[in-house]
Amino acid sequence: MGRATNVDATPIAVPWTGDITAFAAAVDAHAGEGVGTDPAPIAAATLAAMTRPPRPRGPSAPVDEGDRRVVWLAVLALLAVETWLRRRPA
Repeated sequence: MGRATNVDATPIAVPWTGDITAFAAAVDAHAGEGVGTDPAPIAAATLAAMTRPPRPRGPSAPVDEGDRRVVWLAVLALLAVETWLRRRPA
């Protein structure tokens, strides 16, 4: 088993020459250091400490308490009154 390395721990130091291929080669060389290594195994106790029991499922539909048609009827009535007031001659 290979050793696990943290690729993000070391910065890539490349002088910028304006050439993207030199930068890409440096990134590939840096990323190649951690390629092919297996991840470190996790002990059963550590894995058990990271897990939690599943939550109970809630209702699949939102709870709607009450009928709101009366409110929409009032909104439409107010819009009708506003339209009538705006269209009447001054």
